[in-house]
Amino acid sequence: MIPTIYRRAAQLATISLSLSVMLIACDDDEVDTSTAQVAQAAQAVAEQAAAPTAEAGETLPTTTAPMALNQGESQIPATITVPTGCTTFNDSPTTIRIDHGEHGESFGVQVQEGNEFNTNHAEFAGDLRRNQYGNVNEILVEDETLLLWKAGREDSDFESHNFRLIVVLAGKQWVCSQGNNGGWTREQADRQIEACRTLAAL
Repeated sequence: MIPTIYRRAAQLATISLSLSVMLIACDDDEVDTSTAQVAQAAQAVAEQAAAPTAEAGETLPTTTAPMALNQGESQIPATITVPTGCTTFNDSPTTIRIDHGEHGESFGVQVQEGNEFNTNHAEFAGDLRRNQYGNVNEILVEDETLLLWKAGREDSDFESHNFRLIVVLAGKQWVCSQGNNGGWTREQADRQIEACRTLAAL
């Protein structure tokens, strides 16, 4: 999975190299014209690269459908209602990812078996508030079932809205959290939480 910022950097590097080759290839008597053309092309590319990308949530289909999570090697006896076109990936028999988009960039949730660590919101929220190792976290919602926080870094503008939602299925606790891609907006996180709330036992 390649974050958008790295793909854009690679794109700009490729463009820069191409422009350099074009300049070198120009004959002396064509330098003025070719340089102007290259400059125009460079400006167009820079404007395109600088333009804000559409919010991932805007590219999601408006239709949803229930998806069974006991497929493949998964042993999760539940369904979840997610945007149509989502795919699943089994990390383990009791952990599954549901993604939409080429790299799960437009939507993503993960469902895993609850344990003493991932269901203890109070302890985990306390760890987040310590803001250790350059992390900057802001708790937005904290209750017995939902922990939602904004995560960032001191040395970066990057931020992501992350969450843990505890769901009880047939008397057993499961934890639904954001997808692995990261960089989620509050709007995207809210939609993921909404999907997590549709988890139902088979």
